[in-house]
Amino acid sequence: MSQATETFGDEPLFLGRFDDWSVWPSGQRMHVFEQFRMSYGETRRLVDSPGHLFDGTEIEDGTSFVTIAALFLWDCYVVNPDRTKLLYLSHDEYGVTKGVNLEGRVKWLTIGS
Repeated sequence: MSQATETFGDEPLFLGRFDDWSVWPSGQRMHVFEQFRMSYGETRRLVDSPGHLFDGTEIEDGTSFVTIAALFLWDCYVVNPDRTKLLYLSHDEYGVTKGVNLEGRVKWLTIGS
């Protein structure tokens, strides 16, 4: 996971957005995620605020959020402000990238640069 998200470390900002978190309810622990969000000062419900904005120095924080989404089998998008980089993780257990070089690191389905 960190190999894919670390490519956003050179971006001034990147957004992590979560979707379809109720597809596999038996595989998720909302309490864990809510408590994790609260540790970052976010008290709104996920449905009311499904994304988190990170700056390039918060790559470990962004990676942690994305990791939880992957473990819970949620859809998760990571995108930079000009949308030239995209990382998408599906609840169906596959990932897609755009503008993210993972050559020699991990195998992903990659769409055009």
